[in-house]
Amino acid sequence: MQQFRQTERYTPQGYVPITHEGLDAVVYIGQTETLLKGTVLCGAAYRGRALKPEWNYIFRNEAQRDHTITEFFASVAAQKDRKEKRITERKLFRTILKPGDILDTCWGYDQTNVEFYQVLTVHNNTVTIQEVCQDYKETGYMCGHTMPIPNKSATEPQWKDGIIIGRIDAPILTKRISPGESVRINESVTASKWDGQQCYTSSYA
Repeated sequence: MQQFRQTERYTPQGYVPITHEGLDAVVYIGQTETLLKGTVLCGAAYRGRALKPEWNYIFRNEAQRDHTITEFFASVAAQKDRKEKRITERKLFRTILKPGDILDTCWGYDQTNVEFYQVLTVHNNTVTIQEVCQDYKETGYMCGHTMPIPNKSATEPQWKDGIIIGRIDAPILTKRISPGESVRINESVTASKWDGQQCYTSSYA
């Protein structure tokens, strides 16, 4: 079954665009006839190049409409300020990480997983890191505290034909450092500079 794909914004005839200087957003306002309420005030707000409105309302009066429009543009302005601030932070950011530093992760839903990574090289705001082994001490049922073992790379199984035939050193990863000295390991895990304290970890589900 062929699906309809919207390629442009739908704006009822006669609607007037309202814009705000410096903001990539627009509100279209107008009137429409309804069976129950007769002529009513309407408006639809869009951000950027969005084809679907952020909101599409019927208003009780002009005061309510104007208040909603003002709040919308204030929200767009705040989003723009946050984006510009992040861009500026990235431009000015210079990492303080150095070879030998340890990063740690902490993640999980029903359990707390921890990994440690050692910084191998630093160039501008890019690092190479490698996971290192842990010194784990159990302090409760399937839980405990762990510390990194610097300069001792972690290992992972080496498979062949569905069988583990040995272990190899953890891979060396090249990552970009973000403001705050954080490194994104994958879509759900971020590493940050280890504070030198033992980390709680658990393995129960």
